[in-house]
Amino acid sequence: MPKSRGQATMSRTRGPSMAEVAELAGVSISTVSKVANGGSDVGEATRARVAEILQSSQYVPRRKRKTPPTVTILVRAIPMSTNVEFLAGALAEAQKQGIQISLVQHGDNDPEDDWLEQFTPRVTRAVIALSSALSIDQQKQLEAQGVPLVVVYPRDTANLGAPSVGAADWAGGVNAAKHLIELGHRRIAMLAGPEDTLVARARLSGFRDALDEAKIPVDPALVVPGTFDYDAGVSQARNVLTLDDRPTAIFAASDRQAMGAIEAARQLGLRVPEDVSVIGFDNLAAASMTSPPLTTIAQPLAEMGAVAVTMALALIENRPLVSRDAVLATSIVVRGSTAAPPRP
Repeated sequence: MPKSRGQATMSRTRGPSMAEVAELAGVSISTVSKVANGGSDVGEATRARVAEILQSSQYVPRRKRKTPPTVTILVRAIPMSTNVEFLAGALAEAQKQGIQISLVQHGDNDPEDDWLEQFTPRVTRAVIALSSALSIDQQKQLEAQGVPLVVVYPRDTANLGAPSVGAADWAGGVNAAKHLIELGHRRIAMLAGPEDTLVARARLSGFRDALDEAKIPVDPALVVPGTFDYDAGVSQARNVLTLDDRPTAIFAASDRQAMGAIEAARQLGLRVPEDVSVIGFDNLAAASMTSPPLTTIAQPLAEMGAVAVTMALALIENRPLVSRDAVLATSIVVRGSTAAPPRP
């Protein structure tokens, strides 16, 4: 049923538009504009009616409306699954807090030395650097430009001058190895991540410490360096699964590597988990869709995105941080890719 004059409805999530006020008052948009901006050529009765609606509906002229702050997220590779889930959490929290998000993709070795000069308080109120290797000088440059910085997954804490957000990677590595040990595995391979990243080193360190605690020697031949990618996982897994004394279980530093390991086992005619168990790290959405579903260490990626935005907003508003270095807990999610080792 079409609305008659005076029956217009206004959004509950924002102030009314000039068109909505005009419909409520039964006048033109230009008349509302004149009243809102102090124009003189409007009849007294009409002016009074429009002014009353403007006041009761808390209308704010566009030029006086507060522009929400913009926070820029620097990301090295937007399509990465972990980044997508982090960004989903950051965007959801930004919407809740009334913050605008700007995404900028960059390389750590950008040939332009002045690429950070674009980030000023007029452009962005804060920067969140996701898996970035910003040098201490670059961090100081942003600070000098009046733009606070939050680093997610810092690569090097020794040269970190900004607040950070991360996950309990060492504990996750310990729990992954302990899960396999408790199932009865003693010959366990580790598909490591990039050696120049703090998270990969922490996961490997946790793995080693769990084996040491269980008095299980770490065989160097079963610790294979690589990257967090699927193809790396295939290659790394083939390296260990083709050994004469192959492992009965594999801990991969990322879910994508673990998915690659499952594919490598398939290519070699090995069954997961009957012949070899596989556990990953991340708990990506796809982890429950593999065949078999992937046992993994879950890190709260969406929550990390929300925490980073909350920290950025606190820095913008000069409020103290609850924690300068936020470390979120990891947990194990047991699915179908791990089981007791095969009998001899």
